[in-house]
Amino acid sequence: FPVTIKVSYLRECEKYLVKRYFRGDVLVMGCGAGRTLSPIANMGFKVVGIDLSEKMVEEAEKLNPNIPVYYEDACKTRFRSMSFDTIFFPFHGIDYVYPDIYKAVREAHRLLRSEGVFIMNSHNRFYLMKL
Repeated sequence: FPVTIKVSYLRECEKYLVKRYFRGDVLVMGCGAGRTLSPIANMGFKVVGIDLSEKMVEEAEKLNPNIPVYYEDACKTRFRSMSFDTIFFPFHGIDYVYPDIYKAVREAHRLLRSEGVFIMNSHNRFYLMKL
């Protein structure tokens, strides 16, 4: 089915994180259709988005025509080491990295400048196994 996203927004918890922890150049890993890109850019940050879905990248480009968005794997990007001050992997996105989420964490570490910040959230996989 066709996907059309027409809204950019940050959740309240994301607004808090941006105001409290973000700085400098920001990479949004797993940006999806680009919901978070414009709001972060509008708060004064230079933003780049990546996603592993070509369709989501297309939608993110439509929604955010002035923000670079690339088809990239969060586990292995083409960016130079130490390219970003902040890396954000929103809305449990890291849970969809398969088979090894730690590759994405290592890639974030490689991409961060010294004193950089990696912000992500994840479902508790041990809790999910009980369901």
